Amino acid sequence: MHKRKAIILAAAFALLTACASPQLPAEGEQEVAAKKVKVTEVAAITMGEAIRVDAAIQPSSRVDIAAQVNGEVLAKHVSVGDSVSSGQTLVELDQADYRAALSRAQLAKEKVLLQLENYKVQLRENSSGQNTEIDMLQLSLREADLSIQEANRNLQKAVLKSPIAGVVVDMPDLAIGQQVNPGQQLVQVEQIDPLHVEAAVKEKDLQLIQNKESLSVFVPVLGQTLEADVVYLSPSASSQQGSGFALKLKIDNPEGAIRPGMSAQVILDDSLAQTVSAVPIASVLEEDGTAYVYTVSEDAVAVKTQVELGRKNKEYAEIVAGLQEHDRVVSVGQSLLADGDSVEIVE
Repeated sequence: MHKRKAIILAAAFALLTACASPQLPAEGEQEVAAKKVKVTEVAAITMGEAIRVDAAIQPSSRVDIAAQVNGEVLAKHVSVGDSVSSGQTLVELDQADYRAALSRAQLAKEKVLLQLENYKVQLRENSSGQNTEIDMLQLSLREADLSIQEANRNLQKAVLKSPIAGVVVDMPDLAIGQQVNPGQQLVQVEQIDPLHVEAAVKEKDLQLIQNKESLSVFVPVLGQTLEADVVYLSPSASSQQGSGFALKLKIDNPEGAIRPGMSAQVILDDSLAQTVSAVPIASVLEEDGTAYVYTVSEDAVAVKTQVELGRKNKEYAEIVAGLQEHDRVVSVGQSLLADGDSVEIVE
């Protein structure tokens, strides 16, 4: 009896132990860990090279403003770097001498007029008088008018104004009271809105821009591409060997961000530089002459995806068919994958 109870207890203990033990995988089955990979999205990039020519940015106008009369500097109204409008006063010279000259010319005219009037009265009283004196006085009157005009011009010349809107780019260090002479340069102003872009086009590239009214201009220092109107394309090549045909463009610069002297590139033709869908070239694998990549599904599974390739460069391959923009493509770890593998995306 005791022996039977012992057997029953042993069997019960064995059953409980079996139920409490974890279930082991069947023979030949192994738990597969997700493979770690890095991914990149299918992106739109520019492939191919546009045909460009180096260019220089120049002011659309440049004027050197020099003194036209003698005088002492009375006032300076601008400095280098200042923006000026057309007709704005830049420098004033002392006008005292020219005002005095104007007053003398006006007095001289008044004297001639008085003499002329007196002589006319005498002629009316003496009908036998000659008109010769009247002719001489009229000549003196014309000379007085010319003297007045010259004095007014000198007054105007003593005030130097900018003939264009632009920026002061050069100006000597003038001291108040400093004497200046005719021909002495005092201010240089450049018009920077609009600007001109100048380039030389080779003969082989002429057909690319014939009849075009505008071209794109790339300014490297700003990283910007802007549209510019064609001002002219020279009908003949420069006499300098290899200089090509002179091309001038006009580009708006309302904010003044572009400055004369900056380098630029005129894009003669950008038909070869197209925006395409592409993936890193290292992510593309090949099997039996067929190109494929591994994409990652929403449930983190690697999917072997056949693709059709287009152009290639050192970094990217164009995807003509097989993928959509923003699809996730395995870029690191793809050579260790098989279709259907579970993956873990790492940064």
